[in-house]
Amino acid sequence: MPIGTFTLFGVLTFLPARAAKLGVKFDAFGFATLGLAIGGLQALLDRGEQLDWFGSIKIRIEAILAVLSFIFFLAHTATAGKRSFFKYELLKDRNFATGVFFIFVIGAVIYATRALLPPMLQNLMNFQSPQPVWSRRRSGAGTMGRQPAVATHRRASFVARGLFDFGVRALADDALHAGAIGV
Repeated sequence: MPIGTFTLFGVLTFLPARAAKLGVKFDAFGFATLGLAIGGLQALLDRGEQLDWFGSIKIRIEAILAVLSFIFFLAHTATAGKRSFFKYELLKDRNFATGVFFIFVIGAVIYATRALLPPMLQNLMNFQSPQPVWSRRRSGAGTMGRQPAVATHRRASFVARGLFDFGVRALADDALHAGAIGV
């Protein structure tokens, strides 16, 4: 409840109010097919190890769901034109495509370690219960502390290099702290 209240306060404070655009249709089919594709892949990856991967009928169904949904999403995106959920013309912009690629790689590395490190510390390295969680506090605090700066970049003078520099320094500080506790 406190996190939701804090989030609502941040949204109401930092996001500008805009009137809804009339006549703009939401591409529910594109949204649903992309959501099913990602959901099927996530379910497959989450439960695959426990269910013997493709030896399980559930995993095969999830894989088929993910692949077929993604194929439908690609076909729909290619044929829907301007009313598509995903505007693939965005990927023609080199800066945008490079940014998406880098945030994908960095996000995969950061969030995978953030999710996998605490169980590894507890189960394999015999850390006591609160230690693994506290070892990630700097990374979480840095992420949470910079979200308002990103949300308000339209209204304030926004220097992307400074924000990127802060993020890299916070990650380096977190890695040094993790190394100091023996991770």
